[in-house]
Amino acid sequence: MFLKSALTVLAVIVVCGPAAAQWSDPDPDGMSLYFDEDATIWCGIVHPWMPGPGAGPSFFVYLIVTNPSTNFPSIKAWEARVEITTNSYIPYEGLTLTPGALDADPDPDNYLVGCGGLYDAIVIDDDTVVLASAELRWLGFEGAAAGTFHLYGIEGSLSFPDGPGYAAAPGYLYPCQSLIGTNLWGECAYLNPSGHQCEPIIASEVMTWGMVKSLY
Repeated sequence: MFLKSALTVLAVIVVCGPAAAQWSDPDPDGMSLYFDEDATIWCGIVHPWMPGPGAGPSFFVYLIVTNPSTNFPSIKAWEARVEITTNSYIPYEGLTLTPGALDADPDPDNYLVGCGGLYDAIVIDDDTVVLASAELRWLGFEGAAAGTFHLYGIEGSLSFPDGPGYAAAPGYLYPCQSLIGTNLWGECAYLNPSGHQCEPIIASEVMTWGMVKSLY
């Protein structure tokens, strides 16, 4: 992709989500992708851009367990297949796991994750638990960023044959359901969809042109 103008741009990101500050999925043991750590925003739009001091914003998408039903204080392992399809204006290069977590599956879209040593785990201290994240950088202003986010189980899994899930301790398995769709289609979050009411969100960072050039 080539940038044809010397102008810098600033994009305004707006998102779709519930009006109340509550996670979007009220059911126990949800696992889905969201644009905020509180799991309220599952639908984002990069809205009209204009000349400004930066080359475009970056923002995060999070893989989150919502309303975990376990009585254990932490998550020791989890499984999911995450597919994020984006266009060239907002490339996706995989998820970053929470510190101490290790992915044992060589497939870049499959996450068969365990938490390091015997006592390492992802602490459950709220109704939302962030498992992994990805920073999405919007690189261009001549076209709209777009993306569809899918969540599935790992094919052939013996622990979670019907979808994603997590383990709070050896032998304590908790299957999860995603916010939207079924395990067949797996769609659970969207970027630049149509037909949704949206609210604004602040980008996490605005890049300079030097930062953009370093990515090519």
